[in-house]
Amino acid sequence: MPVYVMVIVLTGSVLHAVWNGLVKGGSDRYLDTLALLGGAAAICLCALPFLKHISSESWGLLWLSAIIHVVYFTLIALSYQHGEMSVVYPVTRGAAPALTAIGSLLMHDVVPAGQRLGTGLISAGVVWLAFQHRPGGGLKSVARPLGLALLNALMIALYTLVDGRGARLSASAAAYTCWDFVLTALLFIPIGLLWRGFKPVGAHIKTHWKRGLLGGAFSTAAYTAALWAMTLCSISSVAALRETSILFGVLFAAHRLKEPVGIPRWCAAAVVAAGAVCIKLWPH
Repeated sequence: MPVYVMVIVLTGSVLHAVWNGLVKGGSDRYLDTLALLGGAAAICLCALPFLKHISSESWGLLWLSAIIHVVYFTLIALSYQHGEMSVVYPVTRGAAPALTAIGSLLMHDVVPAGQRLGTGLISAGVVWLAFQHRPGGGLKSVARPLGLALLNALMIALYTLVDGRGARLSASAAAYTCWDFVLTALLFIPIGLLWRGFKPVGAHIKTHWKRGLLGGAFSTAAYTAALWAMTLCSISSVAALRETSILFGVLFAAHRLKEPVGIPRWCAAAVVAAGAVCIKLWPH
């Protein structure tokens, strides 16, 4: 992977951690997520006239990706409502490759030693994070956020495969990303209006629209960087480098959200990140 691609992917990883932190640090995680998607869609609609048209082959994958992303963003809001970012974020990001490897094992595929090792590391890290969630809380206190995070990891595994293929077929990673956010917002926002009501949604956006635009810009830039890199390098190598966002997320949680991130939690997050990288560097 060229150095300039590596720098852009790492920058995207930082932005990904930051926009997650903006959602976690908000007053209403679901409405903050809705505002973020609205901001991302607004930015993307402004950018689309200046980007290439995407190929017709990618539209089916785009709609599938949008549906998956609606579930993904909903689970983000719910998991941050019930759990700390320094626990939820590493599990969500790190468990996705482990779930893929476990699925291969269940289907009796040949799973390389690197993937088995990575799966073991992630599993150990997730359990470690669970017991580090709060003093004396144990697994019972984190059952809901961990369950939501693991379910969302499945969504990440799904949309990574869909979008990695879709971006390559589209002939324009930037345009594909923009349409992805527009379609996701087109599905997500009406659901939010029906669920939470027009007045609460309108009042929240009126108050927090700047936060929504900032988070939308960071989210769009982060995912555009990843998909663009996947058109130049292998999906597995880009995905492996993106797992550095786990450590950036814990850093944001510690310094900006003031979560109690001690050495044990740092070590657990590092184990999860190492496992994810291990799996993605040995994909076959």
